[in-house]
Amino acid sequence: MFKVIVVADDFTGANDTGVQLTKQGHSTITILDKHAIKSYENTLDAIVIDTETRTALPKEVYQEIEEVSQLIKPYKDAIIYKKVDSTLRGHIAVELKAMRDVLQPKLIVFAPAFPNNGRTTHRGIHMLNGTPVAKTELAKDPKNPVLTSELKSLLEKDMGVTVRHITLDEIRSDEFNMKLQSVVPSHDVLAFDAVEDDDLVRICTTVLRQNKKVLWVGSAGLADVLINTWQKEIIATLPVLTVAGSVTEVTRKQIHKALEDPQVKLVTIGGEKVLSNPKKEVERVVNESLQFMNQKYDVIIASAPQEHSVEDAVGQGYINNLTAEEVSERIAEVMGETTASIASAQNLAGMILTGGDTAVHVVKQLFADGCKINAELEMGIPLATLIGGPFAGLTVITKAGGFGNQESILNSIKFLRK
Repeated sequence: MFKVIVVADDFTGANDTGVQLTKQGHSTITILDKHAIKSYENTLDAIVIDTETRTALPKEVYQEIEEVSQLIKPYKDAIIYKKVDSTLRGHIAVELKAMRDVLQPKLIVFAPAFPNNGRTTHRGIHMLNGTPVAKTELAKDPKNPVLTSELKSLLEKDMGVTVRHITLDEIRSDEFNMKLQSVVPSHDVLAFDAVEDDDLVRICTTVLRQNKKVLWVGSAGLADVLINTWQKEIIATLPVLTVAGSVTEVTRKQIHKALEDPQVKLVTIGGEKVLSNPKKEVERVVNESLQFMNQKYDVIIASAPQEHSVEDAVGQGYINNLTAEEVSERIAEVMGETTASIASAQNLAGMILTGGDTAVHVVKQLFADGCKINAELEMGIPLATLIGGPFAGLTVITKAGGFGNQESILNSIKFLRK
């Protein structure tokens, strides 16, 4: 499912925002056909829609953006980003009016600055390399002349709303969060100064912490900062789930090393209970794990954290006329089912899967098509993201049972917390 949806008014602008998403690890494409959106929802976590409305007539612009907004409205958990030209060309206010009418965000954040490319906003005036954009050659653009450098006037006329401009002094003050809270109840469209990337970081961090439905509006500069800040804010509050189905001594030592971290809790799947009453055992492990996660702990679910765990499970299997291989398969199946139940109930920063049988059962239970390999954290320990299914884009670290050193699981947990 999409985590980020971008609506852009031209193709190059769509791509220069899409590349910011790719840099942050999101699988991203740009599409021209708005009706193709749904066909990618289970294979990508970010999509950029190019509407080609920059040079269209205002009436056509409103209609096109209204239609696109209706198509993206169902994706309520996604970040919605309206990419605009960093020099204010195009029908920005008309597009925002259409999106506001359909999506009804609680807040619109307009920050077109792109400091690293010489686009800054100070005292409400948007500038290109220190010159107000309406006083540059862009004012003579035959297709898209820039008529004003002032953000408030740019939006207010065509949107029919009062825009509150947030100054640089307000953004940089220690009371910025309180100021924003006092402004939002009476204004849902805010324009912001920004002359450095740090200004954009403060804007994004403070607005994200308001926990409101936001329509973000800006150039590729804000997009880059927003996604980076959002990932840090979200992941910092999400738990890491480790599913350890391996019965090797290597994995046992790695589990006990990870448990030295006070933020990590262990939930053991009882092999004997899996064989005697699997439904009840799944319910118990899921509930225990979610309770820990609600208390901000990371969780390790393990089937054999002690040496005797394997012997106990095999002994119960013998009573049930099951071979050791059949016992192992049953436990792996239950671990996959348990993981799917947890992932459905709780957003995760990522998962660590150790043990080949366990890993494949988890991936199947999550209805993924497989995974995209992104990097190698340690020798033989890949970093990947799931592809396909409802959990597409979820970060996964896989580890063969006998691989790694004593700190490999702990290091993987710490990596996913970042």
